[in-house]
Amino acid sequence: MDIIQLIALSVTQGITEFLPVSSSAHLIIITQLFEWPDQSIVIDTTAHLGSLFAFFLYLYLNKSGNGSNDGFLQLTDKLFDIELIKKIVIATIPALIFGFSFRDIIVTYARNAEVIAITTILFAIVLFIADRRRGKRKTIDLSYKEVFLIGLAQSIALIPGVSRSGVTLAAGLFLGLSRTDALRFAVLLSIPIISLASFSELGVLIVKIPKFDLSELVYVFISSMLSAYFCLFLLFKFIAQIGLLPFVIYRLILGCLILIFLI
Repeated sequence: MDIIQLIALSVTQGITEFLPVSSSAHLIIITQLFEWPDQSIVIDTTAHLGSLFAFFLYLYLNKSGNGSNDGFLQLTDKLFDIELIKKIVIATIPALIFGFSFRDIIVTYARNAEVIAITTILFAIVLFIADRRRGKRKTIDLSYKEVFLIGLAQSIALIPGVSRSGVTLAAGLFLGLSRTDALRFAVLLSIPIISLASFSELGVLIVKIPKFDLSELVYVFISSMLSAYFCLFLLFKFIAQIGLLPFVIYRLILGCLILIFLI
């Protein structure tokens, strides 16, 4: 891949990582549309690490002086609340089980334009309905059973086009969370998955790094980090005002375009 392709895919990864639009679907469609080769594990892992770093950077820069995080993690009274950590772990377990059990099957049969088009349109409708069902509950009000249900929803996101943040956001809204709390919890739930996906390939990354131009990996990391940070900033700044309708419309248009031009 040349540097333009690397930056384009890294920016796409960063922008779509936390948006309810499916990063995997966008990467697959872009590579098919321009007939680019699939990015290597090294590039993919580096881009994920960039998105992960963007999250922690956003968390740090929005942290207030009293130890709470008014800009992001004000789900409980403490930054690292044991109850919140328990809920994140409980919601992560179904996704891990589903991922380890069905990943190869999904990679073989679901990474195609037909599946992406259908899931993109279908979950646009799900997002629309969920947004209209939202309530005023806080994440701290969720029971362990409800958190587990959100985790089950997250496990579906392995299918391209579904969107991990989108399906967990929708699940939270269906359970009566406010937009802001549902979004915060959805982003929080993505961190263990991104971390495990990145660090599981860390051995491959270390072995193969000498075969890559280090400057290319720096471009990938920075492009993904900056775009993911910018996306998080806009998402939390405007989600309460704009709602999910822009994402619903975007997904419907994207799904229809895929049906028309790529199938």
